[in-house]
Amino acid sequence: MIFSVRSSECLLMTVLPYVFDVDVTRIHQADKAKFDAMRQRFANNPSVIICESMPSIEFWFLLHYLNTNRYFATSDDVIVALHRYLPTFSKQQSYLSKENWVATLLADNKLTSAINNATSIGEKGESYSNLYKLFASLNP
Repeated sequence: MIFSVRSSECLLMTVLPYVFDVDVTRIHQADKAKFDAMRQRFANNPSVIICESMPSIEFWFLLHYLNTNRYFATSDDVIVALHRYLPTFSKQQSYLSKENWVATLLADNKLTSAINNATSIGEKGESYSNLYKLFASLNP
């Protein structure tokens, strides 16, 4: 899953996040090649933050509630665990376009928890997320 930003929003940002679900690179060689090329292309560009999660961005959402790097094979596996905390979570646009679930993720200092959890587990395990780098760059 790659999230995009409208060009009008880019003008307001000092960094451009490139959010990528790494699990697709294990399934599709073409996606792995694209991701590796993107990573190499922007490796030394401080304006681009490559934010990867294994298996998916849903793992980043789970880190708001739980400090774990247990193996999740797919985003669906993560969503099963995430449903303990966000019972109605869905990858459908009709759910993701609502602000309520994001407000829930941000309530009670959960963003700080997610940043701390992601930082503590690092990027070496089977499941990880480095989206904390985006928030670190926005709040130096």
